[in-house]
Amino acid sequence: MTAMTKEEREHFLREVRIGVLSVVEGDGQGPLTVPVGYVYTSAGEVVFTTARDSRKMDALRSRGRAGFLVQDEQNYRYVSVEGELVGESPTTYEEHLSLSVRYLGPEQGRQFCERTEDSVHEMVTVTIRPRAWRSYDFGKA
Repeated sequence: MTAMTKEEREHFLREVRIGVLSVVEGDGQGPLTVPVGYVYTSAGEVVFTTARDSRKMDALRSRGRAGFLVQDEQNYRYVSVEGELVGESPTTYEEHLSLSVRYLGPEQGRQFCERTEDSVHEMVTVTIRPRAWRSYDFGKA
């Protein structure tokens, strides 16, 4: 079997990786697909921050659903989910700092937050709850 177990995919999603969000826009065009830094929570949800007026937020609000993919291209493993938008709230400085440190490390993450502190009020923290899963681990083949 090449699919990951629930425990394997949750461990995989908790590692520091870039996710790829895909949302269908309201104008009938193809999906909008963008990379995002994220956190996979103990509640089993995908959380990320973005500009409140971004195209991806407009599409998420309109459709209420998204696809999300995380991959390891060196070992050909991936987890893909289809999920629903279950939360949107103003991003706090602490959330922005936590995500920045996760991806950039303590020093660069703090510097990045200091440089971008003025834009935090324009951001939202988004929560996606997975409803359908796909995964593959070539190492199991």
